[in-house]
Parts: sequence; structure tokens; C-alpha cells
Amino acid sequence: GQTLYTVDNAGTHTSRGTIPGTDRCIFAAILDTIIIVTGGLVYTWDGTTLATMTDTDLEEPNSVCHLNNQLIFDGDAGRFMTGDVGSASSINSLNIATAESEADDVVRVYTLRQNLLIFGDKTIQPYWNSGDGNPPFDPVITGNVFVGLGALHSVANDDNVLYFYGDDDQVYVLQGYNVAPISTEPMAREFATYETTEDAIGWCMTVGGYSFYILTFPTVGKTWAYQQGGEWFELSTGADAGRWRANSHAYCFRKNLIADYANGNIYTLDDNTYTDNSVAIIRQRDSAPLHGGLLKAAGKRLEMNRFELLVETGVGLVSGQGSEPVVMLSFSDDGGRTFSTEMWGTIGQVGEYIYKVEWFALG
Repeated sequence: GQTLYTVDNAGTHTSRGTIPGTDRCIFAAILDTIIIVTGGLVYTWDGTTLATMTDTDLEEPNSVCHLNNQLIFDGDAGRFMTGDVGSASSINSLNIATAESEADDVVRVYTLRQNLLIFGDKTIQPYWNSGDGNPPFDPVITGNVFVGLGALHSVANDDNVLYFYGDDDQVYVLQGYNVAPISTEPMAREFATYETTEDAIGWCMTVGGYSFYILTFPTVGKTWAYQQGGEWFELSTGADAGRWRANSHAYCFRKNLIADYANGNIYTLDDNTYTDNSVAIIRQRDSAPLHGGLLKAAGKRLEMNRFELLVETGVGLVSGQGSEPVVMLSFSDDGGRTFSTEMWGTIGQVGEYIYKVEWFALG
């Protein structure tokens, strides 16, 4: 909606004022004031009052970040600007500069480890806070990255690396001034079929000691997750396998808090709860193709006379739905063109910890 809320540890929501529009917001903080940028407008919340920032030198920014007690905003025609030191409401007209290494537009400003990153639609230009000149930021001459930002809200970082969706339909990781794609070629082809990717939303979170980058494409209804150093997988909510219910994330009160895109609810992410607010979650595992070459017998037929699924068993419920947990298997013996009907198997009632899950005579 259009209401700014604060939420306490007990989950109590308190309205703090109205922010018009439907665009996504970007937050930053300086001293005791929260800065909120959305739709080219800037709002400030000082704990008491929600106000509009009205400095005439502001150029309808789409993003804001903070470094060394100064705010930084993106501007028009490749420019960026910095606020006065310690100020949440004023910009000196001298503190406006142009990111000049390439003739591209500035899409977003972002700070990471004492670096200011100017994301353009063709390049990423890093700056450091020299403290001299106007603005007091100098470019890192050898740090330019020649990949553009393809989605304003896809940028996110954890303790080690930064992720973003590039202008070439690939997902990148930035570490230092080195950039590398982490999406696979099939994923790039998948992304290229999407109606739009500019509205992609990304964030990082740590769950159970593992770090993840979550990337959602709202228009096409798809959510992808990347485990740092691991593989990609898809997230969804409901039987139609649409996008994951989560629209944003914050780690607060020692909890992973998730906001629901459909109704604005805030949930606690809990890996021992097996639904999304009582809505079913699809879990599907696809194997790689099996062929004779894997057994050093290229060109030979394979007979799949038995398939055993290694899965935790004996964890069903005592009664009701879930007391007889099942798993469905289907296979293809024509190169993935068609698949068999689903074959259902049980994975053991509660307490049947050594139950075997297997199928026979699969062709």
C-alpha cells in the first residue's frame, strides 16, 4: 500500500504516514533519520515526522545509499550527487558529478565496503571517498566493470559478495572489482524469454548457516534462488508453481522476516514449517539425464529395473493429512520428450525411520 509502518518485536504495526505511488522503495539511514526513495521522490522519517525532501538540487532519484556520514543519490544524464555531511535534507549544488568512464545512464548508486558503486546501464564505476573536491569522491581508475545493471532492485550483497542482474540476461557476482556470471547458459536462455526483467527483485539472506541470493521476476511470476558456492533452484508457492510469496526480506529481532506480495503480511521464515502461511509448497527434484556414457558404455541400452529414493523417512504426522506422506515419480525414456504417469510411493509413517522408498520395472 501507501503507508509507512514501523513493526516491533511483538509484530505490532504502527502507521507513520503516507507515501504516495506504487513503486518499490529503497531505504538508507543517516544518523537517526531514515531516507526513503521511490518514484523520483525522497522522504525522511526522523522518528517523529514523515516529510518530503525538497532541496532544489535533487534530480528525481531512483536510489539512495550512505557512506561516511553522507547520502548519495543518482541523478539525471549520468550524474550522481552527495548530501551535506551529517545532513538528511540538504544537497550542495557543488556536490554533483558525472560518472564519465562510459556514456551511459546511472541506474543505481550502492555502497559496499567503503566503495561507492555507480551502476549504469552499460558499466559499473567504483569510487572511493577521498575527502577532497566536490563531491569528495574519486573514481577507482582500474576498477571499472563493463557489465550494466539490468534491474534496479536486483542488487544485493551478503558479507562476502555482491549480486545483480545484468543488462545481458545473466546474473553476476561482484567480488572486489572482479565480476563473473553465476547463471548458467540454460538460465540465460530462460530469462531471455521473459516478457520483462527490469522489475526483478533481489536480496540476500542466511538460513541455517547457508547464504542465499533470491531473485524474483514479478511480471512473469518466477523466483530463483542461488546458494553461495552451490547451485540454483526454483522457489514457488501454491499448486500452480507461481512466484514465491516473499516480496522482500529483513533480518530483524534474530528472525528472517518475509513480506507477502499478495496481502502485505509479514511472516517468520521457519524451515520446520512446511507450508507458506498454510499454502502448499511444491518440492520437485529433477535428475540429470541418465545414459550409457555415464557407465562408460556409450551407445548401450540402460534397463532401469529399480529406483531407490534416498530421503528422510518416518517423519509423517500422527493423524490427518501428512500421516501417510507420499512422493510421486515420473520418468522419460525418449529423451525428455514425454514422461510417464506419476507413480506414487509412500515414505513411511511416523517412526518408520528405516523405511525403503523404491520402485521397480521402470523400463
